[in-house]
Amino acid sequence: MKATRILSLLLAVLTVATLLCACKPDDADANQPTEPTVTTLNLVINGETSYVIVRDYNASAAVIDAVDKMAESIEKNIGASVTVNECYSDREDSSDIKADKEILIGKTNRQESTDALKGLRSNDFTVCASGTKLIIGGGGEEGTLAAITRFIQDFIIDQGNPYAVRQGELQNLIFSSEKTISQLGNYSYTSAHILGVSLDNFGIIYPKSDADAKDFANKVASHISVQSGYGLETYQDTVAWCDFEIRIGKTEGHVDKHDPDDGCQCKTLSPNDYCIKLVKTKVTYEDGSIHDGARLYICYGRNAKDAALTAFTTEVMPMLKDPVAFTMDEGFELTNRTA
Repeated sequence: MKATRILSLLLAVLTVATLLCACKPDDADANQPTEPTVTTLNLVINGETSYVIVRDYNASAAVIDAVDKMAESIEKNIGASVTVNECYSDREDSSDIKADKEILIGKTNRQESTDALKGLRSNDFTVCASGTKLIIGGGGEEGTLAAITRFIQDFIIDQGNPYAVRQGELQNLIFSSEKTISQLGNYSYTSAHILGVSLDNFGIIYPKSDADAKDFANKVASHISVQSGYGLETYQDTVAWCDFEIRIGKTEGHVDKHDPDDGCQCKTLSPNDYCIKLVKTKVTYEDGSIHDGARLYICYGRNAKDAALTAFTTEVMPMLKDPVAFTMDEGFELTNRTA
């Protein structure tokens, strides 16, 4: 009897062990990469669509025109009329109604756009899906225009048939995440930092008192965008200030936010002199807290504006054939002024 009980116990142990072995996942299978989930967006089916195109109301004229051409291309090649709606990135507006099915163009106030375009530089772009939404955009205007062009060519025209549409045979327009497009632009600089701070944290400040300064600031911003891929905003000195600034000419507004002894030399330059100088500062917030800041001054006498711009575009941040990292450290100064 004792032997029988022991044998039964052994059989039970072997059975449990067999079950445990059978349930253990195979190590080779466990290490296999998980197949990415494929998202398919039925943008238009048989000429019918539930999607709307959304762009920011403040988009450039070029982007607005490109969006209109995209909608026209969908109607011509697919046979569907797609509504174009505006969103408002800088305010609340009752006409800005979010929908589940949207084609988001460029930078919008939708989180899907923010997430998809984060980190893209001016000429970089993507065409991708996020949930039920399609994002077509770039880090800047040029990238967004390139994204729209690619979508028209690679999706609308490729899937469409304008002759069939004219005969009443409406088409489908489908986007699969397997066809996601991600493209990087070409720049002179692989990255750009001033005092260790990424250049896209800087704002460009120009003086209200100088009628030509806004144009100068826009030219500096355009050059930075083309060469480094970072799109910097420009602000009038009386309406905005930033922790990290590129100051153009004799700016005045909000000087109390930075150290008073900031090293600006604009007021002491002779008519033909210019000075480009980096100054490390401290910035005082409204709550009294103090933070690190910086100002890159581009100062010039009344006859030296063109020379200052040329110095910045050819010596400070020149166009390069072989991309390198751009850095600027404390103490940087470039001037044609004699001592």
